[in-house]
Amino acid sequence: MPTPRRVNFWSTQNAPDEVKDDWLLAVSRVIQDSTYIGGSVVGAFESRFAQFVGISRCVGVGNGLDALTLGLQALGIGKGHLVAVPSHTFFATWLAVLRVGASPIAVDCNKQGLIDAEGLAALDVTPTCLIPVHMHGQLVDMPAVAAWARDRNVIVLEDASQAHGALGQGWRIGSLSDAAAFSFFPTKNLGAMGDAGALLTQSQEVADTVWQLANYGSSKDNPDFHVRIGANSRLDPMQASILEVNLARLEEWNARRRAVAETYLGIFKQHEAKSVRPLVNDPDSSVWHHFVVKCDDRESFQIAMDRAGIQTKIHYPNLASSEYARIVGLLAPKTPVGRSLAKSVVSLPCHQWMTSNEVGAVADALSNYLVSGG
Repeated sequence: MPTPRRVNFWSTQNAPDEVKDDWLLAVSRVIQDSTYIGGSVVGAFESRFAQFVGISRCVGVGNGLDALTLGLQALGIGKGHLVAVPSHTFFATWLAVLRVGASPIAVDCNKQGLIDAEGLAALDVTPTCLIPVHMHGQLVDMPAVAAWARDRNVIVLEDASQAHGALGQGWRIGSLSDAAAFSFFPTKNLGAMGDAGALLTQSQEVADTVWQLANYGSSKDNPDFHVRIGANSRLDPMQASILEVNLARLEEWNARRRAVAETYLGIFKQHEAKSVRPLVNDPDSSVWHHFVVKCDDRESFQIAMDRAGIQTKIHYPNLASSEYARIVGLLAPKTPVGRSLAKSVVSLPCHQWMTSNEVGAVADALSNYLVSGG
């Protein structure tokens, strides 16, 4: 098979024409309907996504950061509250805590980049709220984390923005917490054509409060009557229509991501590499939002991949807890595992629209690096 000139980290270029046609049809229906804020398209997606996840209520919002922020507000988190957050995550998780006026507490992650009960048990104080993040498509051990939170009366808001469609052993995302926030950024397993997000919960009160907060604080029955101080953060029908098309294919696309990941994992099994290692706790439960490797020499690895025509990314080069400390003028918390990951992780292309040639090119480049001693 011919080797592609360049393997992009993520692109819709190879998305099937059938999918692209469905996107165009979905958007054209919104244009024809002439409802550009709210409406039946948004409501239909909210209902279907809630049903898919197995949670009773879904409120679409403008983006993942707002899903976290409004979720915290609806759960009563604000000034004077402590919120436990993983040290190694996308900065939005920390930013949401700051936006509601609460104080974040860094929790070091385990070797797979996930918050765990052991790390929580090491905290000197008990927080009011905890935000576990399902990083890279991997699942946090929510039964253990939820048990820790339940024993201490801690509110739990899951950041599920990297784990659309993932299922644990006998549990679903959001089912063991007070609420779950999702981002639909275009590169997500379930992505829109721009910014979009949602907050899922079993609580009618929390869902109603998030809706009010996202709609200027207005009453659902009377938009001119305001019941609280709110913002403008709504999932628009254009994005909802795209998301409904993609939701119907999410399980198929996640299966394709798993197949790509299994090809890469097979290379590691062949070479038993030590200088480069896959960062995953349970390959079977992951939905492989990212295929992350931990490198002894990240620069060397990225240079080798680039020379082979493989685009890589780093998720994330700057430790979120350190970024927070620098911005607010505090000493960075001691989180050695998270710091080690920030200095060593690299993500390889892994998504549903990769061609067989592209997957083969990445596998060959990875194999060549490992054979060379990397």
